[in-house]
Amino acid sequence: MSNLDVMGLHKKVWVWRREVEEFFPTPTSLDCIDFAFTEAAEALDADIRKNAGYKRNSQKAHSIEQELTQCALMLLSAIPWHWNSRASDFYYTSMLTWTVRSICIRLGQCLETPRNYHFLLATVCAIATLVNLETQLPIEMKLLADKHRPITSADDHPMSQNEVANEHVIYPMKSEGLTLTDYVEGCTQ
Repeated sequence: MSNLDVMGLHKKVWVWRREVEEFFPTPTSLDCIDFAFTEAAEALDADIRKNAGYKRNSQKAHSIEQELTQCALMLLSAIPWHWNSRASDFYYTSMLTWTVRSICIRLGQCLETPRNYHFLLATVCAIATLVNLETQLPIEMKLLADKHRPITSADDHPMSQNEVANEHVIYPMKSEGLTLTDYVEGCTQ
């Protein structure tokens, strides 16, 4: 834990953010923290799904490691690129053990203190006790970039899920004040 270069990770995230900004825009700082909270909840969901005795288990392919890595990515994205903490300003004291549940609690606290960047960094350090962020963060950033970048003629991979061409649902046009009670999907009249 003491060897984690959290400011180095912050820098790598912002280099990546600049590279993908055109097709994968960076949310606002507050939204980044909200997204981090949802990723932590998805990690908890993945943890719960490990119990085969629950009917809740389904085909969802969530990974605790991947969800916590995405959580860390969003926390690092919430801290402005130009913010710089001197090493002497940042002290991290670790709990004896962190769990997915305690990370979720910590993310709830991040929602209340969104501008306390030292707290956000300490939360990234807490996540790093469960996930090797120095290895997993670059992998996750590449996966996200590949998933969202627009396709070019030289590419042979599926188009971005954000592309209109990948939209599989056709939504009915909104009508002012009109509620259609007999709407049937696919119907053009």
